[in-house]
Amino acid sequence: MTFEEAARFVEENMKTIFAYALRRVSHKEDAEELAGDIVVAILESAPRVREPDAFFGYVWAIADNVYKTFLRKKKRSVAVDIDIIAESASDSDVEAETVRADEARRLRRELALLSREYRLCTVAHYFDGLSCAEIAEKYSISLEMVKYYLYKTRKILKEGVVMEREFGEKSYRPAEFCFAYTYDGTDNAEYRTLFNRRLPGNILLAAYYTPMSASELSVELGVASAYVEDEICVLEKYGFLTRLPSGKYQTKLVIFTREFFGELMEKTKARIDETTALFGAIREKLPEIRALGFRGCGVSDDRLLWALGWAVIHKNGWEYMSSRYPNYNDVKLYRDAFGVCYGYDFKGDGSEPFSANATAGRHTRGNGLYLSYICSGVIPEKNRFEENRDEERVNSLIESEADAPFVVVTEEQLGQIWTILADADKRACALYENIIADAVGLMKTHAPECVRGEVERVVTLSCTGEIVSILFYDAVQIGALSLPPEDDRDPLAFYAIVG
Repeated sequence: MTFEEAARFVEENMKTIFAYALRRVSHKEDAEELAGDIVVAILESAPRVREPDAFFGYVWAIADNVYKTFLRKKKRSVAVDIDIIAESASDSDVEAETVRADEARRLRRELALLSREYRLCTVAHYFDGLSCAEIAEKYSISLEMVKYYLYKTRKILKEGVVMEREFGEKSYRPAEFCFAYTYDGTDNAEYRTLFNRRLPGNILLAAYYTPMSASELSVELGVASAYVEDEICVLEKYGFLTRLPSGKYQTKLVIFTREFFGELMEKTKARIDETTALFGAIREKLPEIRALGFRGCGVSDDRLLWALGWAVIHKNGWEYMSSRYPNYNDVKLYRDAFGVCYGYDFKGDGSEPFSANATAGRHTRGNGLYLSYICSGVIPEKNRFEENRDEERVNSLIESEADAPFVVVTEEQLGQIWTILADADKRACALYENIIADAVGLMKTHAPECVRGEVERVVTLSCTGEIVSILFYDAVQIGALSLPPEDDRDPLAFYAIVG
């Protein structure tokens, strides 16, 4: 039985429930409290009832159990009245004022953590002075549900004000969250910039492995529920959060973590021989490739290796993605936009050896110039294209046809290079596919169950930059590649094609 069906039952039978309570206790106030307890128990038990026809009889079994609990509670209960707590301090005694101020602070804290319906009804009743009927009309809620929310709120506040709550770590040390996506369709500024703020990303990180309610997220993040709920609405709208039957939320996005990439790097160490063979196969063909006479053919072996290494691995990565997911953009992101999206729990700025804060395969830059580069975490900032691009200088070198400190080939020369690197191409293909398989298998152990169905697609379509970064890192560690000297400030892995 659904919560809504149970709520309708309560509304239709409220007089009967109150009469049941009144027959068992002597005071009207106690009867109201007992009836409220019964209503709460009925609504909370509804999802466990599989046969709606049996619900009526089940209700009175619930009522009897609640009544027994009520009697035990009355014997030892020392209630905290939120009306008294909310009143302004009138006692002139300094100690009493301090205690009352602390109680008021705790009350405000608990009010801030209430979920939307409870908070709206409570503020309207106790602070705005509205009657239950007026609240029901204002918020289009049934009168009995208003009474239920107010009653349940009193219990929540009574319990909460005597608790010592500790905000989660994200309240004082918010985590980094980086969002990435590729898409076809209409641009959406809200979608594109949603995670420029810390709060949405930290909500996703907090609810990634463990479902959390809005109130639990509020405590974890140290932010009032009203603000968290606004963010939840937007995250739900775009499918980043899903609401579970329990009323809690869980992240519906594959998130790449530091731990995941750390374990993947450990796995690639077992493929060091394959990495060595790949760069060895490229290095072996450098004299033959230089003989093509392209501009930049006189750069150092290492500089040429960086460019060709990126080009051959990226080529195979792209071909692998295209063969596995030829229609990668068949998953809807929003309205008429389709593509793939994912996140990282670290800043994608190239500060990690496995990260790549920018990549391009054949990226048009105008004037018939195409760029191919990677800003890998292992590359010094002074040699990353995105951090050091000087397009005016690059275009000047291209147009002047002077020798260049980077590779500039024609389409015909590029085809010749692929022919020369046929063996390296096969090695890159096998190595790339093996690492992708490792990454997919590993992510399936890291990702929560609710997103495991997306793991293979997301990993396959998004990990090229990270895989190349890891391979470059391994190649540097084993001496197959060398970093440029201090006085070399030109971008690495910069591969230009003049069409």
